[in-house]
Amino acid sequence: MARWTTLGNPDGPQAPCSELVRVHRGAAARELHLTARDGLFLTRTVLDLEGQPCEAFVESIRTESGDRVRSRAKSDGLLRIGPLAPGEHEISARAAFIGDELLISSALVRANAGSSGVVRTLRSGAALGGRIVDSATGSPTQAVATLSRLGSAWSERAVANSSFELTRLEPGTYFTSATSAGGLVGVSPPITVVGGQRLEDLELVIQLRGQVRVHYDGLWAEAGTRILRDAATLADEPREEGLSGVWCVPAGINQVVCTEQDDSGVHELRQEVRVESGAVAVIRFDGDRHRR
Repeated sequence: MARWTTLGNPDGPQAPCSELVRVHRGAAARELHLTARDGLFLTRTVLDLEGQPCEAFVESIRTESGDRVRSRAKSDGLLRIGPLAPGEHEISARAAFIGDELLISSALVRANAGSSGVVRTLRSGAALGGRIVDSATGSPTQAVATLSRLGSAWSERAVANSSFELTRLEPGTYFTSATSAGGLVGVSPPITVVGGQRLEDLELVIQLRGQVRVHYDGLWAEAGTRILRDAATLADEPREEGLSGVWCVPAGINQVVCTEQDDSGVHELRQEVRVESGAVAVIRFDGDRHRR
């Protein structure tokens, strides 16, 4: 399955317009007919926390198709984004300058292509940082930290290091987890932050745990795989049909979520798995049901 997008001259009037196309396994070829259309524009102003015009990156997402168009507001805060396909678009802005790690994107606003006078104001965010410690030695150790937000599928990884910092976060409740190359794993308790807050002294302790092996034998060439402990995301990676992936997880009960998408929408298969310390638990997904 793929989404094909028609694009004319970037400086011309044709709007990007995509069509979702499914090519079934074994199909040698498929003829596509794609249409380019004259587009419309949105004009808007971006303001900082003090209500002053500022530089920003702006993104428009067409509600119906998910087509994205990006632009940039200069120091006067003004921009003209397009050309856009007719219809409703979700518009957001984020800071284009470095140095304020607590400034986050404006709230999403919906507007029809061709509208003018849209004003977006950036908001106060939060930052989380700390160090990763080996439980056996008590010393900082290198690992990959993952931050996930309670009630959301969103997650973000930090660069592998003995310390981590994640900035420009939405206010809310988060979990941090970390996995080292040697199989050490740790998950934090929930951490709640508000706008303008910076937490820099978090300590995430990692220790030897178990592993879960996930094998995908579904109907599609690729499916999403997420490993969860309570509400914390430990891993979020695609898995190709016929292949396995192995992840380090805390001992106890973890959740494995396999996500497939077809013409009728997104489908999730979930399985709880108990993992013993030092052991490997195996799960197989066949696209219709799960089995251990």
